[in-house]
Formats: sequence, C-alpha cells, structure tokens
Amino acid sequence: MHSYDSPDCATPSFDFHFMIGKIYEDTVPPESSGLQRQALEKLTELGIHYRVAPCTDAVSIDDCEEIGRALGVRLIKNLLVSNRQGTRFHLVTMPGEKPFVTRAFTAGRGVSRVSFVSADKLMSMLSTPVGGAGPLSLMSDTDGRVEAVIDSDLDSDAEVAVPVFSPAMYAAIRLSDITDRLLPAIAHPPVTIEMSAEFA
Repeated sequence: MHSYDSPDCATPSFDFHFMIGKIYEDTVPPESSGLQRQALEKLTELGIHYRVAPCTDAVSIDDCEEIGRALGVRLIKNLLVSNRQGTRFHLVTMPGEKPFVTRAFTAGRGVSRVSFVSADKLMSMLSTPVGGAGPLSLMSDTDGRVEAVIDSDLDSDAEVAVPVFSPAMYAAIRLSDITDRLLPAIAHPPVTIEMSAEFA
C-alpha cells in the first residue's frame, strides 16, 4: 500500500517571487500559447463559463493555495498514472488535500498496480509539462489513450482550479461543466470512482 501527495505543488514554498497576473473572465489572455488559446476557445465554443489567471509557475503547495484564493475556488490535484505494462493510462482528478493511495485507486478502477508516468511521457501524450496536467490536457490525447477518472469526493457543483496546459495558467471552471460537457465533447467521457479512505 502506498500513499502519495501530488507530485505537483507538493512542497512548501520558499520562493517569494510567485506572482498572479490579471484575472480574465471568458477571455483568452494575450500571453496564451497556441494550445492554451485552443483550450479556452473550446470552452467558449461549448458555452462554458471560466475565469483564467496567468501566473509564474506554480510549483509548491503555497503557490497553488494562492491561486485558489485568487480565483476563489477549491484546489484539486491531477495525476497521470499507468499500469505496470504501460498499456493503460488514467488522468486522475481528486481533492487537493486528499493523498493518492494506490490501493484505493486500483480497487476503485480494477487495475493491478499503477505508477506515475515520466515527465517525457506526460509531454509526449498530453503536450503538458510537469505541473500542467489537467482535464484540459486531454484535448491533446487525440488517440484516446488516456482515461479521465474523477474522484467521487469532489463536489460536481463547485468550481475548481485546473491548469491550462501549464503550471503558469489556471482556469476556474465548474466541475460539472468539465465532466458533463467538456470531456464528452472531446471524446473522453469520465469515469467516476470511489477511492475509499479504508485503504489509507
């Protein structure tokens, strides 16, 4: 049995230079990359309301909490894991404060063992650097190799902060808009599972 905190935003911050820029509402920030622009324009196309905040790279717990406060939303974590054979991939979205327990996930999803994918694999599969993975990243999974998995402990009516292809931009989006509208529209209908605390 193994318990993990998120590999992204996993350590206290000692960087006093973390900065959050202007918050944009239903508008693509001018500094957006091509992938970020495509992702945010997809939300607009689907009629999904969002607020987005460019920032310096969020690499610590403190940074992520500051983003949550700025956007007024709950923190979540997003983990890309695979089975031992590297044939099944899962993007797991779960509460930010909840540790990822492998036994709880494998019991809930019916896989034997999982591990985090490498930074190179994350980039090649989702066009996303470490710290930038999230539901929006699945737009790059055009082959449908990655399954979207949602922890049932998340409140579907709440807004959550998700990275926009980078740890340097976060969007606040209602979770139900992600699960019921965005993910089905990009051919990644999510699977919701219970990751019971009894395995912690």
